[in-house]
Amino acid sequence: MQYDDTKPLPIPRKLPKQGRSKVLVDAIVEACEKILAHEDTDALTTNRIAELAGVNIGSLYQYFPNKEAILATLFARTMAAERYEFAEQAKQRVLAEASRSLSAALLEVIRVKAELHQRFLALHGDFYSDYYDFFDFESTVDDFVSTDLKQPTWSTWLQSLLRHYRSELLLDNIERASFLVTHTIDAMLSAAVREHPAWLQDNAFLQQIHRAALRSVT
Repeated sequence: MQYDDTKPLPIPRKLPKQGRSKVLVDAIVEACEKILAHEDTDALTTNRIAELAGVNIGSLYQYFPNKEAILATLFARTMAAERYEFAEQAKQRVLAEASRSLSAALLEVIRVKAELHQRFLALHGDFYSDYYDFFDFESTVDDFVSTDLKQPTWSTWLQSLLRHYRSELLLDNIERASFLVTHTIDAMLSAAVREHPAWLQDNAFLQQIHRAALRSVT
C-alpha cells in the first residue's frame, strides 16, 4: 500500500526536553515494543500502551497523537540501534561478493535489502507497508549498504563496481547502467513490500530480481 498523504503524519506532538519527560516517553515506546513482541497487533492501542507503561492516557497524548506516532518513534529507534551492527555485516558480505563478480555482488545487495525489509516488516507489517514512503526507506538502505564502502550511496558505489567489470559488460554509459540496475532492484523490492511481503523470503523471487538487473547491463 502506498502512503496516503491525506492521513496525519505519524509524528510525536512534541519531543521530551527534561529527564522526567524522557523517562515517560521511553516507557511508552518500550511498552509498544513489548506488546508487539508478546501480544497480537490488535492489542496495540493507546490505552493498552499507557496501561503497560504505567502512565496516564492523558500523559501519553501530550507526546503522541495516536499509536502510529508511537510506532514511528519505535521504528526510528530500531533503525538507529541496528545501523552499525547490520551495516558492518552488510559491508563485509557485499565486498566479499564484489571481489568475485558483478553478478555475485548484485545478488548480495538484493539479499541485504530484502533482509532489511523483513526486519522492519516483522516489527509491524501493516504499519511498515502503509508508511513505507513516509519513512523514505531507500535512504535508510543507502546508509546501511554504503557505510564504509567509500561512497555516499549504493548507487554511486555501483557505478564504481560497473567500471571495475566494464570489460565484461556491454556498456556505453555507466551512469545510465547504474540507474537501470538501481531502479530495477529497488522498484521490485518496494512493490513486494506493499503487495507480497512474503516474497522477500523467497530465494526464487530474489533470483528473478537478480536476473532482471543483470539483463539491463549484459
